[in-house]
Amino acid sequence: MGSCKLPKEIGDLKSLTELSLPYTKITELPKEIGKLRGLKKLNLICAKITKLPREIENLTSLKTLNLHGVEIEELPNCVCRLYGLEELILSKTKLTKLPKEIAQLKSLKKLDLSQTGITLTQGVDELPCLETLILPSGFRATERDR
Repeated sequence: MGSCKLPKEIGDLKSLTELSLPYTKITELPKEIGKLRGLKKLNLICAKITKLPREIENLTSLKTLNLHGVEIEELPNCVCRLYGLEELILSKTKLTKLPKEIAQLKSLKKLDLSQTGITLTQGVDELPCLETLILPSGFRATERDR
């Protein structure tokens, strides 16, 4: 069975403010997704996506990125360049750590790490607007975090 892709023409929808692809079999997002400069909410709940395209950093209006249940194993640094991002949902992913560049998300208000294997939280303490932090059950800070 081949991979399921979102058509590259998605980048032509210049007025799109919300893109919701929950529970789809889409395995990758086209680089053209970066053309959706007005996109405010990207919901990929339980999609079969294993990595995000670098062009996602061009979504300068993005406020909410919901990756709940997405099959990514690493959060790419390009997500940390979404400086206006207010809500980042990473629950139920295969993530085990956050990049230290997470500290660049100065507008982030909510970070959901529930049901992940994340132990490193370096950079989270540098998020001045963070109001809600949801940690995995049984979370323990590592020595580097203390």
